[in-house]
Amino acid sequence: TVPLFADLRYEFGRKKNNFFAYADAGINFSWIQDHFIDNPSIWNGNTSNSFKNGTYNDIGLGYNVKMKKENALVLSLGYSYKNLKETESYIDWRTSELLKRENNYNLRRIMLKVGWQF
Repeated sequence: TVPLFADLRYEFGRKKNNFFAYADAGINFSWIQDHFIDNPSIWNGNTSNSFKNGTYNDIGLGYNVKMKKENALVLSLGYSYKNLKETESYIDWRTSELLKRENNYNLRRIMLKVGWQF
């Protein structure tokens, strides 16, 4: 998936080194292509998959360590959540009935990020 999001940040204080809080929110676009699906139905090869875009959220706290000029080492700890929905349609080999199954994929994680601001 590829998230597209808005990032809001608030820095505490005007010192050389300071803490900040951030929050991100946006859309989680599906990246999967039909030729990546390696499941041509276990039973008879009659299957189709469609993916629906989901949401992306990220929230956390961090610390900026200012260096020379406008450069800074950025350290942050946060929590993120991404989701995506898949609808799988297939024909039941026993009844020849068209069936649909929905799969919800959720990724929840705690992240430690290190970055360089210039």
